[in-house]
Amino acid sequence: MRALATDTAKSRRGLGRTQQTGASQCMKHGDLEDSELIYGLAPTMAVLQQGKRKVHTVFLQKATQRDIARPRLDEICRMAKEQGIPIIQRSRKFLDNASADGSHQGVAVQADPLKTPEVLAMLGASGSSYQIETAEGRFQLQARRRHPLWVAISSIYDHRNLGSVIRSALFFGADALLVPLKHSARPTPVVSKSSSGAMECLDIYATKSMSKVLASAQKARWKIVCATADSKSTSASVVTTDELPQLSGPVVVVIGNESVGIPPDISELSDINVHIAARAETPSHIDSLNAGVAAGIVLASVKFADE
Repeated sequence: MRALATDTAKSRRGLGRTQQTGASQCMKHGDLEDSELIYGLAPTMAVLQQGKRKVHTVFLQKATQRDIARPRLDEICRMAKEQGIPIIQRSRKFLDNASADGSHQGVAVQADPLKTPEVLAMLGASGSSYQIETAEGRFQLQARRRHPLWVAISSIYDHRNLGSVIRSALFFGADALLVPLKHSARPTPVVSKSSSGAMECLDIYATKSMSKVLASAQKARWKIVCATADSKSTSASVVTTDELPQLSGPVVVVIGNESVGIPPDISELSDINVHIAARAETPSHIDSLNAGVAAGIVLASVKFADE
């Protein structure tokens, strides 16, 4: 969790400078202590398009970089004006300091943190329609594909890895990402940038007990598919991504830490273990892929029989 604290602290330090040196427009929205700076062209556009966050300010670099496509900046400005969001020009140094790694592309947006509702249980599905129970009540949702597809992560601490998982999940039609409340990277500005803004588009939920939620899903006839580096696992049938059969109902794909894998209380719930086979001989220390790459390969192999 140390990396998460560092990322968050860095973003807030940047915001602190904004409040101390910025125009009064930054302050008129009230207390922004808990807001964060989302940076980069794609994440900024996604924040404005999706409307999941309360947005306070858009920052533009005074002398924008030459490699930035002007139409994209114009679109950001247009959306900000339509939504009544102040646009403030800042120096490159300001944006460099406020972003985690300086990869802001001349634009950033100050917004409230992304909400991640707590999921208590995953319930039944009928075709593309399904239900979940959260701390706020029960909700009926609609899948993007023929059947619901969720991605759950376990012990993924690297923010860029998480961003890659989210981008793959969105690209391959997943409806949501389920993350642990503890012992995991959280949706931060670094994750949003690493996902090219996909974090702003995909529904993200949290849980205090991943095993309990997945057990409820299994009881409701969701298939639990776990990515594994172990081709000889005995807890469930093991197939390669090439051999994964077509599925005919709701699915949860579980992606674990590349070093320790998926913990026993989750892996024992698995209906199918999916192994990504190497295509050639590799050194012994390279026996798996990072979580972001693995998620993309596994999700690309998930096919529904009636699609």
